[in-house]
Amino acid sequence: ARVYPPENRTLMEEIAAQGAVISEFPISTAPAAYNFPVRNRVISGLSLGVVVVEAGKRSGSSITIGCALEQGRECFAVPGSINSPTSRGPHLHIKQGAKLVENVEDILEELQAQLQGLTANGEAARESAEAPSPSETEPELSPEEREVLSLLSHDPVYVDEITINSNLSPQQVLGILMSLEIKNKVVQSPGQMYNLR
Repeated sequence: ARVYPPENRTLMEEIAAQGAVISEFPISTAPAAYNFPVRNRVISGLSLGVVVVEAGKRSGSSITIGCALEQGRECFAVPGSINSPTSRGPHLHIKQGAKLVENVEDILEELQAQLQGLTANGEAARESAEAPSPSETEPELSPEEREVLSLLSHDPVYVDEITINSNLSPQQVLGILMSLEIKNKVVQSPGQMYNLR
C-alpha cells in the first residue's frame, strides 16, 4: 500500500491490526491534492464528530468540517490566539456553530448520548463506568504517548514547551495529549497547560 506521509506507515499498520484501513482509491494511488477532500469526506463520515485544533481559513480541516456538517456530524473547535493565523479556521467554525471545546471532557459530554446509543441498551456504557480504575488495568501506550508523558511532571507545562522538547508536530502533540486525557494519564489546566494525573 502507498502510505502518505511515509512516516505514518507504522501507524497505518497498527490501525490495520486493530480495525480497518479504508480508501476509495486503488492501493497504488499516488498522493495528490485533489484526493484529500475525498479522503476527508470519508474520515468525517466514519466519525461521531470532528475537532479542529488549528487551521487556516481555507484548509483541509475546513473542508472536513464542511463535510461533517453536511453529514450531520458534531463539529468542535479549539480556540486559539487571535494573533495566530492557524486560529482563524477554528474561530470561523465557532462563529458558524461549531462547539467551542477546551478539553476532552467537553467533547465526551456532548457525545455522551451518541456513545450510549452505540451500545445495545446502555449496559456496556454503565459497565465501562464501573470498570477498574486505570491503576488497576493499565492502558497500553504508544511510543509517542510515552515520549510526551516523559516530558510532563505534576507541575503544569505549556503545550508549546512539550512540542519544543519533543520530535512531534503541534497537531501530533495535541492529539496525543487528548488521548492521554482519555486514558486518565494527564490533566489539562487553563491556558493549554498539562500535568501528570
